[in-house]
Amino acid sequence: MLEQPTPTHSPKNPDDELKRLRERVAEQTALIAQLRERIRELEARLAKDSHNSSRLPSSEEHEEHRKARERKRRAECDDPRVGVGPCVSSECGA
Repeated sequence: MLEQPTPTHSPKNPDDELKRLRERVAEQTALIAQLRERIRELEARLAKDSHNSSRLPSSEEHEEHRKARERKRRAECDDPRVGVGPCVSSECGA
């Protein structure tokens, strides 16, 4: 025969149970408010970049941007050796 699960809390008085549940709702409501504030803080931090924070632009560069700069530098340089890698000409300045 299957056993019925025993309740973890069996109130002697329904009013006590109601009071306990209301207290728990109040605790959870406070916790939800704290978590919402934390989410707001994290989203605000996530939205920042080098233009609106104290972070240096170099700390958020992506590989694509670096490669694009290198391509532009190579295109501006007159040195024929540049096609292989970054500009090695001391006269180029690119």
